[in-house]
Amino acid sequence: MTDFDLVVWEIDTSGGLTLETAESAALGLASVMRRCPKARVQFALPGFDTDPRELVDIPEARRFLRQMGEALALYSEKPGQLITRLDYSNVLILAVCMGLVPRVSYVVEPAA
Repeated sequence: MTDFDLVVWEIDTSGGLTLETAESAALGLASVMRRCPKARVQFALPGFDTDPRELVDIPEARRFLRQMGEALALYSEKPGQLITRLDYSNVLILAVCMGLVPRVSYVVEPAA
């Protein structure tokens, strides 16, 4: 399992959005990244598909993703090593949830 460009990994939240689940998710994500060293990795957090809000605007999802991001940083051999392997949109989500960048909203206007 090493010749992929992109790996999409769904986080197992069957145990709830707990600190233990966040740490387990980070460990699993780190494992996927090590097994696929050349791939970008995109995570999916299930259970919020019907909520119209962005994940960063849902308090329990934001807390969970902050905890997962902090744990993922601990599993990196070098600071930020694993987080930089994430798909760009996931990096932004974690950065907002971890309080590293402010929440920014944008609207895309249709072409005239």
